[in-house]
Amino acid sequence: MAFALIALPAAADSGIQLSATEPVAEISDDPGKESASVPEHAPGETPYATPAGQLIGPAPLPAPRHIFFNVANDAGVKHNLDGAAYGGPNGTYYIKADGGGLNELHITNDAAAPAGQVTAGTDPSGVFWVANTGGRGYHDNVILLVSVNGTIPDDFALHIRSSGYVWAPAPPGEYSPELPSEYQYADGAVDELFSRDDFIYGPQAWKPGPGDLEVPSLPLYYGQEIDDPSAASHLIFVDLNVGNLKNGVYPGAALTDNGGAKVEFAFTNLSTHAAFNAYGWCSASNQGQGISWTNRVAGAESSGYTVAGVPPAPPVAAFSANVTAGDAPLTVRFTDLSTGNPTSWAWDFEDDGVIDSVEQNATFTYAAAGTYTVNLTVANAGGGNSMVKTDSITVTPPPGPTVLPGYNNIFIRVANNAGAKYNAFCNNTYNVMFEGIGRGLNALHVSTDPAANFGQVTVTENQTGTFYATDSGGKGYEDDILLMVAVNGTIPDNFRLRITADGYTWTPNPERNRAPSLDNVAYQPLSLDETFTKADFIYGPQTWKPTGNEADYPLHAGQDMNDAENTFLLMFIDLNAGVLRPNEALVNRGAVRINYDLDNLESFAAFSVYGYCRNPNNGDDVIAWTNALSSDKVMSGYSVIGNAGKPVAAFSADRTGGWAPLSVAFSDLSAGQPTAWSWSFGDGATSTGQHPVHTYEAAGNYTVRLAVTNGKGSDTLVKQGYITVSNVKGDFNGDGTVDIGDVAKVACMVVGKTGTDPAADFNGNGAVDIGDAAKIACYFVGKIATL
Repeated sequence: MAFALIALPAAADSGIQLSATEPVAEISDDPGKESASVPEHAPGETPYATPAGQLIGPAPLPAPRHIFFNVANDAGVKHNLDGAAYGGPNGTYYIKADGGGLNELHITNDAAAPAGQVTAGTDPSGVFWVANTGGRGYHDNVILLVSVNGTIPDDFALHIRSSGYVWAPAPPGEYSPELPSEYQYADGAVDELFSRDDFIYGPQAWKPGPGDLEVPSLPLYYGQEIDDPSAASHLIFVDLNVGNLKNGVYPGAALTDNGGAKVEFAFTNLSTHAAFNAYGWCSASNQGQGISWTNRVAGAESSGYTVAGVPPAPPVAAFSANVTAGDAPLTVRFTDLSTGNPTSWAWDFEDDGVIDSVEQNATFTYAAAGTYTVNLTVANAGGGNSMVKTDSITVTPPPGPTVLPGYNNIFIRVANNAGAKYNAFCNNTYNVMFEGIGRGLNALHVSTDPAANFGQVTVTENQTGTFYATDSGGKGYEDDILLMVAVNGTIPDNFRLRITADGYTWTPNPERNRAPSLDNVAYQPLSLDETFTKADFIYGPQTWKPTGNEADYPLHAGQDMNDAENTFLLMFIDLNAGVLRPNEALVNRGAVRINYDLDNLESFAAFSVYGYCRNPNNGDDVIAWTNALSSDKVMSGYSVIGNAGKPVAAFSADRTGGWAPLSVAFSDLSAGQPTAWSWSFGDGATSTGQHPVHTYEAAGNYTVRLAVTNGKGSDTLVKQGYITVSNVKGDFNGDGTVDIGDVAKVACMVVGKTGTDPAADFNGNGAVDIGDAAKIACYFVGKIATL
């Protein structure tokens, strides 16, 4: 059965305004037609409702009353009036229940005893009646509420057959209408089978009905506590399509089953506990249209019907693992083989008492070497069982880098902490599967400009930079891009590579070799931001990258493939974004942007890109495209020459001018981890400290020199005339007097045209501001005697 919507409670300002005086008009009882009337409602009162389609279950009922609900019948509600009347969804009933409503409707196991009783049984099939003893003497329609406790088995079923009297309801409104006069008996008004999927409400331990608007007060069955979490149940409403009549209101008339609504039920595979409740709906009454009556389930005169199911036998735990030994990190896929229909699973993969997964089939990655015991506990309503496999998983320390096992038809592991974006093989690997020699080398490129989508060969000494993965192929897309990084020779322990990327993502098109619709792609401004180290280079040493050419293929343009000693270590990085056919309307024209930041690259690094597709013409879940690096194709690639570990000298000073004696603090800003420093301050003084402080005693312009050294080499930086010292306060240009040039220099400091000098803080407030500019100007024109 399909349910289009479930009504939820709206806030008081939901915008649903019901008139207290607007008359009833144009009421339709056709399930396919929405009514267009608003009955009387208390002034200022707003029923619980939300716009159609806001929620599709399962979910607990939103409130005890003033709510709308769906029925599970294939045909929907019999009387489709409440949605329009109370501003709610089409095809629902409305629980109004503003009065008492607990005295006239009863559930009875004997049609001759209409006041009903509490019945608790174990028979999965049976019959009961929904009777009426109220002063008004009838309900236009009866709706059944069935609640099932706990987990409902997949093979559960409930057959409901109803019989009773039917008639045309009176016009809606708040009044006491005449008793139905044109009524007839309907045998089998409903004869329908319901399944687990029809229980779209809950879990909850209460039923809706009369009482508080927000706090539930009615249990699901007699003797149950609302605050007992073990009583939580899933709920279904069934429209019985018949009403009930009070026996005796028609003198001389012989009513079948004394006018009660007959309910025949049969459960299949009820393993817990089920309870039946009933509700009365009327088009017109002193309470108005809607549902205002239900059977009492607490205290005297209670009635109800419950069935205790037969708990299943406890399950027997069993499982398997796709691998039981390997190098760390080892990813193992565990498969549940338990029998007896378990409903819950608890996996402990390391025998440490911690539940690692509650999925039926789980995947776990063992990061550290060791021998591991695995425990699976399964349970259902009948009990639980465990299987322990002692020392079943053996994880060995990871080896050093290894050469890729082949040129093509291989599986590669990515270095990302999160693993593969498209983990089709459940082990964080991708399948490199080119179609053949020369194939897959024309569509994907590396470019420094996304507008130049065929790319180019770039070799740079810049340790930070940007390039793009671009596409020029016929199919016009790659679902995901992987970056291959190859570093020549020995990688230092302190090597770092930070990669950030951005581009478009989408759900791969299920149609083979078909690009995604642009309506279904989403730009990701940061698809990856991760730093990689020497340990991430798990492949190599080798001189080639994988392709379909069945031979060594260069890692960078111009590589001497005859030099077998000039080897590289490799890693693959999942950029978590795909590339699209160039389109000016897309960010970066649909390319994937790759930003790199290298630290302590001493040799040479080469970048290549690979394309993955879920459903291309040449297979499923394959990497079959890369940038070409041989002269018979349009070559593209990006390579970085390292700095061989030499330091790069740089420094700054806290001030670069002032009057003697001038104390200056120098800061070393050199890169490359220097281990020795040699300073020359220009006045004959020197220092070997990293961050020295030097005092200039005499006026003059001074050149500062810094030489830095480490085990890889040295570098020197000279700043000519860097420090200016004056004997006259305010003489920033060093000509021995305060003149218009000094006034202008302070003014430029104030407006940010030049760097500030603490010596210009004449008013002593810790900043060079307009007051200081005014003060030196006044001193220059003779308005004040001193600075």
